[in-house]
Parts: sequence; structure tokens; C-alpha cells
Amino acid sequence: MLPASLSVDVVFLAIRSAVKLGRQMRGVYVDNLRNKALALPFIEFPSAPDFASAATFFEGDGKQYFESSQRVQVLYKKALKGTIEQSSEEGQEFMLLYDEFWALKVSREKETVDQGIGRQELADLISYRQWKRGGEQNPSALQRISGALIEIGIDYFANVPGALNEKSAHTKVIKGFLKGLEDTNFSESGLDVIAQDLFVSAIEAVSENPELLSGDENVQELVCAVSKGIVQDVEKKIKEIQDGQGENLVIEERIQGWANIVFKSVLTHSGQTVLSHPNKFLGIPEGEESEMITAVGNVLLDGLITENGVDIGGMFDRASLDKVTQAALTTLAKYPELVTDGNEGLKQMVSGVALELSESSKSIDADLLPEVMRLILLKTGENMEAIWPQGSEDPQKHLLITAAKHTLEAIAAKPENAEENWVPVLKGEDAKEILTVVLDEVIQNPEWLYRDSEEISPVIRTALEAAFESLNKIKKENRLAPDTIKSILNSALKAVAMRKAFADQIPIDDTGDKKYLITFVLDMIFDLIFENQDTAKARWVMARGNVLNILVDAVFNKIAVDGISRDRIQKIKQIIEQAMIRYGNGERFSIEDIVAQINQVTP
Repeated sequence: MLPASLSVDVVFLAIRSAVKLGRQMRGVYVDNLRNKALALPFIEFPSAPDFASAATFFEGDGKQYFESSQRVQVLYKKALKGTIEQSSEEGQEFMLLYDEFWALKVSREKETVDQGIGRQELADLISYRQWKRGGEQNPSALQRISGALIEIGIDYFANVPGALNEKSAHTKVIKGFLKGLEDTNFSESGLDVIAQDLFVSAIEAVSENPELLSGDENVQELVCAVSKGIVQDVEKKIKEIQDGQGENLVIEERIQGWANIVFKSVLTHSGQTVLSHPNKFLGIPEGEESEMITAVGNVLLDGLITENGVDIGGMFDRASLDKVTQAALTTLAKYPELVTDGNEGLKQMVSGVALELSESSKSIDADLLPEVMRLILLKTGENMEAIWPQGSEDPQKHLLITAAKHTLEAIAAKPENAEENWVPVLKGEDAKEILTVVLDEVIQNPEWLYRDSEEISPVIRTALEAAFESLNKIKKENRLAPDTIKSILNSALKAVAMRKAFADQIPIDDTGDKKYLITFVLDMIFDLIFENQDTAKARWVMARGNVLNILVDAVFNKIAVDGISRDRIQKIKQIIEQAMIRYGNGERFSIEDIVAQINQVTP
């Protein structure tokens, strides 16, 4: 005999189950009536042909028979004049001739003669479907009933004590998952497939992560919140698509597939972070229990498959998504306020990076975007007050997103003379190193990106574009190695960080022509090494990566420290030129001696 408490639970479950099944059965009946074809009022077709039918035939399709039969011509004229009735002997003869000639004509055109419209053909003519086949607006009978059964099963296992082994850690996880799906209307939402996928992912995530097998009650709450949040977000996004453009199975399937990957990633990597900060992630008011935990998953799901058609999900694999998820959770643990006001702060860092940087990062390296997102999330968590002082109240002023955007745009830009000269290219890790330098400089000096009016300054993009402008002038036979390019760009960025005027234009001669100071300095160095015939014998040693790196860095550093002066730049040029000429004449060469002489230059 069942315990009294369990018996009551089972009785109430049976009542709820009967109500759910009854409601869905009624829905099936109503849908069946609504989807039936409409029978229109019967149309009164002429029951038999008359003189008009015969006359029309002989004047048109049957004209050849009219011309070949004198008797038809005589009766035709009488019928038109009205001197005979259709019921008269001659009238019946005229109609008989019409029937015979009409049948003769039809028999010559096709093998059989139609004997009229049958009962089924007539029914088809006056019946109209309310929906095109496959376009019904209501769930199928199978979906309604099977969905109701799924809901009953979830209700049973989530609420009836003893239905699952309460002592098992796996059971706690499964029960948390079922509770998360308890409010989902599977019979009408079409989410039964995603529920099955998420269930499998939940079991896999638990098996792969020992911390989720601790038996802690927080584990059950964690799984419940993550599954509930993901399913609700999928349901909302699919409904938005259906309301806007109707059913699109391709997009809906892609969303469900991406949701499954996000769910497993969030659940896997939230274990250690969430369970080590239970008060931040789990100790929140009733009704908001999923907000903190599911913020990362929902933002990834919503931000990476966007309404304007940008599908960033295809640029992530499981490993890269895991890194972004872990970075987001770490940042969220430090700054839980990022999930207030509709997750606007966290959403800006994820979807903002995706939308702003997807195109430029894709043109550099298809795998770069996840790493950029990870860097921005981590560095934001470590330096929130410095690089995003206004937080989610003004998400457009996130300095790292702005800096990353300007950096990637400059690296990805294609020069006008791409076919004539060498084009410096940075991919993957090389681009990431430059980006890391930029982000670190912005963190050290946030004011770097602000003008006096607090408007975001394009100084980073200007500095990089100015450096690339000079690099793009190098001929193909003098191409530089990626490490040398990185070193030159790093020196230019460091110089701008020390003296912002490096990103300003200066007059290069008395004609009024101007160049960016970075371009002017690099042009001077590259011309001496690659274009000056007087120094050609020393070209091979000066163009070596480590020598060129040291030289560029020393020149930029001297000008940044002592100030901008055309006279100082001219003296530096003479030092480099004379050292190269001496080496070409067989004298000793030392880059250290050249750097020492540059550092001794006085105004």
C-alpha cells in the first residue's frame, strides 16, 4: 500500500494529467474542425445544352461541320430566327446534330469522350482548404498528445517523492533538469526535440565534471536554472522568427543546435565558478533564480544568432566557446551588476564584440573572434572601473571594444597599391599579440582614447594605419617577417602612448604637404635602408629583423621622450646614414653604437 502522502500526490497528479490530456484532446477536435475544407453553395450549372450552346459551337470550334452540312445550316438559321422551338421535331434534330458533331470533334482530339462531371469531381470543385498542405497554424494531433504526455512525465518525476532515487547525485541533477522544464508547454511549442538534446547534454556534463556529482542541493538548483533559462530563450527566439517571417525550419534547427552547445558549455564551466560563489549566483530572490546563472547562456544564444542575420555561431567551435563561457562567468562573478536591466552590460560585451568585430576579424583569421571576445571579457573583469566606468548605463563607451574594433579594422585594411608592392599581413597569433598590446595600453592609460570633449578618439586606428601606410611602400623583394612587423607596430603604439602627437600630421617640407609623424619617421628609416644607393652595401645587415626592430624602437623612443623637432629627426637620419656608409666602406658596424649616438642627440 502506498504511503498516504504519496497517494495524495498520485491522485492530484492523475487529476492534473486528465485535465491536460482532456484539454489537448479538445484542442485536437477544434483544430480538426478548423482545418476541414469549406463546402461552398452548389453552383447552378445548365442541366443540358440549348440553342445558344449549339450556335456557339457551330460558329467557333465546329465551324467545319457547319460548312459541310447543309441540313445544319438550314436548322441553324431557323433557330436564330426563332421559327422553331427546341422541343419541336426540328429543334430536337438540330440539338442531336450538335451532340453528334461535338462528340466527333472531341473523339478526334483525344481517345475518349468525357461523359460529364462525376460526383467526386464536383465535390472537389466546390470544396476549398483553409490552409495550404503543411501550412496549418496549429500543432498536429500527435504533437498535442505526445507533448501532453511529456509534460505529465516531467510533472510526475519532478514532484512525486520517490519516483527517482533521491540518494543518487545523478538523480538530483535529473530532477533539477526536469524542474527547469516543468513550465514549458511542449504540446504547442515544438520544443520536444531540444528538450531531448538538452537532457542528454545535462547527463554528459555531469559525468564529465566531478563537482556536479557532489550531491549538493546547489547543483540541482544550478541545473534547473540553466535548463529553464535556455529553453525559455529558445522558445522566445523561435516565436519571434515565426511571428516575423513564418516558419523557417532551417533557422529554427540552427538555433536549437546552437542552444544545445551553449547549454552544455555553460553547465560544464559554471560548476566550479557558480558553486564557489553560491551567494552571488544562487542566493537571489524568488522569481529571479535563473537570471544570474543563465545570463551567460542566454546572451551567447541571443547575441551570436542576431536579428539582422549575422550568424556568429558558425565562427565558434566547442573549445573556443568554452573559453568565452569561462571568461564570462569569471567576469560575472566579480561584477554581478552586469546582468541587470536585461543583461545589457554582459550583452554589450558579447553581442557588441560579435557585431562590431565579426567582419574585420573574419578577414584576418576565422578563429580570431572567440579569442578577441575572451580577451575583452577577462580584461574587463580585471579592470572594470578603468575601461568601462559608466558600466551598462552607457555600453557604447566600452574602451576595449572600441580599441579592438579600431585595431582589427586597421590590420584588415587593404592598401590601394596592393598589387604593386608588398602587403604586410598579420594572421592569428600575430594579430592577437598586437591586439593584446593595444588592450594593455588602453588599460594602463584609458584617457588615451578620449578627446577633451570625452568623444572617443580614433588614435589607435590612426597610429596603426600610419604605420601600415609606410610598410605598404616597401617593395616585394624587401618584404619583412611577421615578427618584424609586430615589433614595428608595437614600437609605434608605444610611442603614441608616450606622446599622442605621433598620431598627428606634420608638414614635411615648405610645400605644405603633411604626413602623420609615424609615417614620416618610418619612411625616413625605410628609405635609408631600402632605397638609398649610398647605403646599399649595408642594406642586408640593417634589414635583419632584430637590427631593424632595435633601430625603429630607439628612434621612436628618442622623439617621444625629447619631443618633436624636424631638426632632431634630421640629425637622427644623418647618424643612421653615416653608420651605414661606414659599414659599406668596410668599417665596424654596431647597432648598439648607433642607438647610443641617437640617444645623445640634442635639440
